[in-house]
Amino acid sequence: MSGNKRFNYIFLLQLIFSLICTAADAQQVVNLKNPSLDPETPGSSIKAAQWDSDAPYPVVGPDFTFDSSKPASEGRYFIELFSLYTRNSYATPPGKLEFWSHAIGQQLDETLYAGRTYEVSFDLKTSTYDPYPNLHRPFYGSMVIMGSAAKGGPEVRLYASGRFYHNEWKRYTAVFTPPADIDYFRITAVSVDGDTANVVTDIDNLSPITETLKMEITTGKSCPEGKEGFVRVVIPDAVDTYTYLWMPGNYTTAEVKGLAPGIYHLTVRGASGAVVKKDVEVAAYDLTATKAVTDVSCSGKGDGAIVITAVGGQPPYTYQLEGAPEVASGTFNNMVPGNYHIVVKDQLCTTTVRADITEPSLLTLEQVQTRAVTCNSASDGQIILAASGGTPPYRYGVQSGIPQPDSVIRLLEAGTYQYTVTDAHACMVSGEAVITKESRACAVFVPTAFSPNGDGQNDVFRIKLQDAITDYRLAVYGRWGQLVYETRDAGASWNGRYKEAPLPAGSYVWTMTYTDSKGQLMQQQGTIMLIL
Repeated sequence: MSGNKRFNYIFLLQLIFSLICTAADAQQVVNLKNPSLDPETPGSSIKAAQWDSDAPYPVVGPDFTFDSSKPASEGRYFIELFSLYTRNSYATPPGKLEFWSHAIGQQLDETLYAGRTYEVSFDLKTSTYDPYPNLHRPFYGSMVIMGSAAKGGPEVRLYASGRFYHNEWKRYTAVFTPPADIDYFRITAVSVDGDTANVVTDIDNLSPITETLKMEITTGKSCPEGKEGFVRVVIPDAVDTYTYLWMPGNYTTAEVKGLAPGIYHLTVRGASGAVVKKDVEVAAYDLTATKAVTDVSCSGKGDGAIVITAVGGQPPYTYQLEGAPEVASGTFNNMVPGNYHIVVKDQLCTTTVRADITEPSLLTLEQVQTRAVTCNSASDGQIILAASGGTPPYRYGVQSGIPQPDSVIRLLEAGTYQYTVTDAHACMVSGEAVITKESRACAVFVPTAFSPNGDGQNDVFRIKLQDAITDYRLAVYGRWGQLVYETRDAGASWNGRYKEAPLPAGSYVWTMTYTDSKGQLMQQQGTIMLIL
């Protein structure tokens, strides 16, 4: 044999050997015929093309199903399978009361081999319409995959979905390892645990049957900012050799440690050609901490507080305020204004919380004004205060008086007063003010009390003119500030009634305005005591 012929012969043997090895090592993928379950003819109500089914036949959806409002999950059609306990017109004898189920099946183009693991995916839903409500039985969806060497032969159960109740399409994946070689693949709707429920199962969009690997994946958590996580893959009863690839990281072992939280893409390849790809999550420990901050109440004080509450993770927790030792409590009192970082630790992880304590600006008095008592017998002096800073709202008052929201303190006699302003946090600023009195007779004399008891003595409240006045107005107010009497007649009197009803004894505030004989606009204020 010449050199060239010998070389070509050896090359041909190598090529044949390579093709045989490649075929032997390929991952098995078995395509199902008509996976979208289209009918034999458009508009047909029964039987999916290239799928076997026996009477009573399943129906083609959506047009001929109990709930025709739901479209197919993929394409135009799907199959609806029943499992019912009713009279079967196809039984022998006809009308026999029995439990029967729809089913579809097909001869596979390739054998599913015993001991290998396969997976197939499909969409399932059940109907919202109970086809036999008068039977008063439970109602749900359920799907079972059976396998056999040939149609009609002894079957083994490969997969069972269990009960489901959703009436929207949901993707399922069946993973199974046949105990014997399978050449016939059958799908049916059956009740679960032998009950007599009405079962309605809609199925669509089957994937190819793909050889896969049965894997057990274990993960370990990591701290959110750490690398304590791990992943581990175990293939039970492994009879092959496998390679592993984890990305990111390019790890090539079945177990990887020192991982940060995240999603890792795993590819496992068997020497026989089976390939499995999975996304594996390394979760983070759920150690979290929340804060509650109480700001400083008054400028210059140190009464702020921080309360840290830790949850999740692995208790017990410790808390460390920067520069201080670790403590078991997350409450920090007597804090001055500032920005703080608190480190929270459990048995493995740490997290840091920032807390900012602020203080209000200094409560100050921008302005203090006084108004003198206008005449000898009046009590209409005023202190007018203007505050800023602190935490509004403010309250204003003088010694022996009730603090008020009005910044003008009225009805004061001549004298020296200690005034105070407090804010919403009880911060205070105080001072002293002097109310003077103008030394002149009042144009109007106002009594301080009257007793409307009908004894003819001092029964009404009436002013006494000591000068000629014009533009007169007198108003009397009750304890809640409501107007109880008003007049523009200087000769009128008040009998202590409001809308003809007698008022209770007590102090009433009055205000009076008028123009005196010198043309000056005057204002007097005071109180009148109603005595019964």
